[in-house]
Amino acid sequence: MHVYGLAHVAAAGAAADTGNQSNGAEPAACRAIICTHGRQSKWSDYDLHPMLLHRLPSLRFLHPTHVQTLALDRMLDGQPTALTAETGSGKTLAYLVPLLHRLLSLPSPPPTAPSSTMGKQLPKAIVLVPNHLLIRQTAGTLALLAGNAAHVLTHPSDINNQSPPASPHAPLPSVLITTPAALTNHLHTSLPAFMSESGIQTLVLDEADLLLSGSYLAPTQAILRAVPRRAPNRPLLVLAAATLPPARSSKWPLALAQRAIPDLAVIRSSGSHAAPSTLDERFEYLTSTDDAHESGGTGGRGEALSARADKVLDILTDEQNDLRAAIVFTNLAKDVDPLAHYLRQRIDKEAGAWAQVYPMTSLPADSRDQLFTALRRQRNDMKPAVLVATDALARGIDLPSVNLVVHHTFPTDAVAYLHRVGRTARLGKPGVSVALVGAKDVALARGLELGSMGIEPSQDRILDPWPSSTRVTLVTIAVLYLTQVILAPPVQAAQVWQPEAIQSKAIAGVSGARAGAVAWNQRGAVVAGGKLGKARRV
Repeated sequence: MHVYGLAHVAAAGAAADTGNQSNGAEPAACRAIICTHGRQSKWSDYDLHPMLLHRLPSLRFLHPTHVQTLALDRMLDGQPTALTAETGSGKTLAYLVPLLHRLLSLPSPPPTAPSSTMGKQLPKAIVLVPNHLLIRQTAGTLALLAGNAAHVLTHPSDINNQSPPASPHAPLPSVLITTPAALTNHLHTSLPAFMSESGIQTLVLDEADLLLSGSYLAPTQAILRAVPRRAPNRPLLVLAAATLPPARSSKWPLALAQRAIPDLAVIRSSGSHAAPSTLDERFEYLTSTDDAHESGGTGGRGEALSARADKVLDILTDEQNDLRAAIVFTNLAKDVDPLAHYLRQRIDKEAGAWAQVYPMTSLPADSRDQLFTALRRQRNDMKPAVLVATDALARGIDLPSVNLVVHHTFPTDAVAYLHRVGRTARLGKPGVSVALVGAKDVALARGLELGSMGIEPSQDRILDPWPSSTRVTLVTIAVLYLTQVILAPPVQAAQVWQPEAIQSKAIAGVSGARAGAVAWNQRGAVVAGGKLGKARRV
């Protein structure tokens, strides 16, 4: 069930690598590995450190997932790798296992040897993530996997605050998990010296497409420029993302990565850029009355935010019997608290207080961590949890209890949609996504719905957002429209022309044509065009 506009990125990547390198679409040094099938393997098939071979099965990681199988060989060999795979497929463990193997395989320094000129043990690996939620989650996973074999730092300032070793033994190797801005702001001009002095073994960019765009780009590029380029000081470089499309311009995330890492190889799983195969995707198209969305607080009066809130409540109630946890996504942070307050009031008053509602933007950090811990342990003694959040919760967060995602307001592009629905149906478990679609969202929603039904665009839809077939389609629609307007008899005032009726005449032979175009922009995001006849090139 591929997401429309993302459906054939893997296949398009293959075409780009085999056919487009000659015309400069991708650097010749970049090798793409399009993997459709992964061999079944065991951890013992890899030359891993004995501690990892012991701890992985004990933590119920019984065998590598498909994605981990694809990536382990390259990463264990120290070859720079960009890994793009579907959400919930095990990308985090795919880079943490090689990271820890390389760390544990380092020769131990003598207990009396100075750790650095800074007087502290410098990290031997760095994992860059976009926000504090992912810092805490990744740090927890690493600590669980490493046990007492490594020290996990979650801010650059922790380097200078490490406690001295409690024994005469050599200090533990440390791993720094932080954001690009935190690292560059802390080190400033000493960043190159830090990267050289610390002897970094592994550098990971998790959610790489986000870190290589927007406000994250400048600090991420500064870190990449400071990385030693020559062996034996060059670290293993890993990029991990659920959405990393082939580069179409020099400003796309993958192109930026390839320029910084010329020998980067791209590994794409067969399910990359697609919604989970076990996801039940539903789209509910709203009437004009239902679509009246007015943001605002409810105070203590309990007045409805909009008819959308009632629709969300209906969805939650319908799924009540099977619900373990749900995430309700809304686009604006200012809507989170009022929406959560309204849902809580209605559930407590009318539905027997069968669920607990949490506004994620105002929930204290300690309470949020306790909630996440409970959801990860999938406790049976707690009420179903309803988390109301923005897209800040859509990236990388792993909460196994979540089996329902509701889109209170529709995502702005297909990338955001893919990350939202990726919070459920993870690692082969079932999940449900229900999206409320307003009038301005119809173009993108229809395309996504086609993708959920297996109706996919051709490969050149990705390689060229406006291929010739689409241009011909738009011309045909325009001609049909003009023909109808000019030649058709006068219509009654009550009659309304429906663009869908015209479109249906022109859709034959054009897979995935629809009102409004979905196309990649120069940053690699997917945006929706306007109504039929107003679609624009991005």
